[in-house]
Amino acid sequence: MQDEWRELISVHEELVARFQIMYETSDLPLCEFLGTIWQEEMLKRSQNDDPPSQEEISRVRELGVIFDEVEDDLSGNEPGDAEVKSDAESS
Repeated sequence: MQDEWRELISVHEELVARFQIMYETSDLPLCEFLGTIWQEEMLKRSQNDDPPSQEEISRVRELGVIFDEVEDDLSGNEPGDAEVKSDAESS
């Protein structure tokens, strides 16, 4: 388990360093950078990730996170995307 965390922390640190350089060289305000470059890069990255296993979903639910299926495209998500809410939001 610790090796998995180490790997995730390493990936996080690499992403933060990469995005910091991209932001500093973009000449964009932070809000615009996040809404364009950062969002596009994160979408590309997330499309390369494997979907979570049932075990991972169960562990997240044990923490109090609720997944709601999005039934229409009004939210801007693709059909079948899950919307994540915390227990406080779902009450």
